[in-house]
Amino acid sequence: MLFLFILLALFLLSIVFLVKKNNKKNSNSLIFSLALISVMVISVVLLIIPLTRIDDKLTIEKIKRTKLTIENSRKNCNETERAAILNKIIDINSKIAKMKYINSTFLGDIFVVDELANMDYLE
Repeated sequence: MLFLFILLALFLLSIVFLVKKNNKKNSNSLIFSLALISVMVISVVLLIIPLTRIDDKLTIEKIKRTKLTIENSRKNCNETERAAILNKIIDINSKIAKMKYINSTFLGDIFVVDELANMDYLE
């Protein structure tokens, strides 16, 4: 979020400098370029955040359903099914570990849903 606020502040400052109408054409084009780049980056970030959150919500539902399926299938399964379950657990735990790592980075908290970052590993 801090990154987004900084970009917004840069955009607003560049608009203020453009409104002052300095006589220097080079500085006006530089300020206009800064404003344009800020708007483009803010637009991309505002489009990415909802998409990643939707994907995280789907991942949470998949993990919950897979956990229920694993618990039900452990009661009566043979060695082949047990190996398939173990592979699925490894896959899901690696996804959870990836999300926990991303959430711990500087801007990762914006993109990762807290429920997914706080999930326990499957056993």
